Amino acid sequence: DVSFIGGETEEAYEAATITNQLRIVLRLDVKHDIAITGMTDPEPLGLANGIPVVPDSETLTVQLVVTNAGNLPEQQIHVQLIMTPRNAEEARFEVSALVPYLEAGEATTVAFENLPVLAGSIYELNVTASISEDDQNLDNNSWKMVFFRNIP
Repeated sequence: DVSFIGGETEEAYEAATITNQLRIVLRLDVKHDIAITGMTDPEPLGLANGIPVVPDSETLTVQLVVTNAGNLPEQQIHVQLIMTPRNAEEARFEVSALVPYLEAGEATTVAFENLPVLAGSIYELNVTASISEDDQNLDNNSWKMVFFRNIP
């Protein structure tokens, strides 16, 4: 048996009220939520006409942090990168990776290396992460960046 001394606030200690408060605070409901953020390596050094300028280098890598922001383990997280050049003469580039498993609250890094970029071109990166379950917050499932690859 459990009892509370509540006086005038006795209703705050009723089982239904405590259960609702725990659900809000501890998020006891089932929640599937994958989040993704990213950055380039090398990172942009500045802006040109409002567009980040990535310095010229031997390679370009996009590093992504995939996080299980839900409260259940997630399996088979599909991460897809689409890089679209603004120059119509260059081809669109697509690559994907699979994160096999993430516990709730766990994060991992996915890197796409040696991306085919030309100096003097503008590119748009679109990265998405998806799961087979109904993700409850689709706003954090994608990361986008437009950048200019600097001329050496």
